[in-house]
Amino acid sequence: MESIITITLAMEKATKNCVKFNEVTANEFIPEKLGSLYVQKSALAEIGFNGGNINVSITADKSNADDTDITFNAEKTTKNTVKFAEVTANEWVPEKIGSLYVPKYTLAELGYTGGEIYVSLSVAE
Repeated sequence: MESIITITLAMEKATKNCVKFNEVTANEFIPEKLGSLYVQKSALAEIGFNGGNINVSITADKSNADDTDITFNAEKTTKNTVKFAEVTANEWVPEKIGSLYVPKYTLAELGYTGGEIYVSLSVAE
């Protein structure tokens, strides 16, 4: 069981306010740990993103998170995934990601037992 999973995502397309990323996998037979993710352009500017790939690190252990990580609460569970909603300080603080769908097998790798997960974004080298 890993305490932090880091996933590399490649930029697919940009929209007016966000950028869509898809997971980079080394082998088509290995299941994706996250899949696709939309990130607000303002959040990408905060990490110095200028195109290319980003790394997304996910942990379920608060002791591995720091105050720059984005906190998500579990919102809805389906057969294969859990939908998480971003927690913001107040209604005036814009969301960086919004919603995040994480496969249950990824959560099992993290040792997730319910509640919150913590996500950090960085520019991939």
